[in-house]
Amino acid sequence: MFLGTFTSKIDARGRILIPEEFRRHGLEGETEVFCVGCGDHLEIWTQEAWAKEQPRMKKFLDKVLN
Repeated sequence: MFLGTFTSKIDARGRILIPEEFRRHGLEGETEVFCVGCGDHLEIWTQEAWAKEQPRMKKFLDKVLN
């Protein structure tokens, strides 16, 4: 897993540029990812990492919402 942050601006076409370092190391060469809004930031997940995280997220949400 790659942890890090970067600041970016939305371009005129509504896109965010992901720096090369993140694309190469953080996204592990993936071309399709999940972007999750988390308040004041986005989290970008590879499909594999997202799938692995789902059971933990479900357990947390079940606890919080019930």
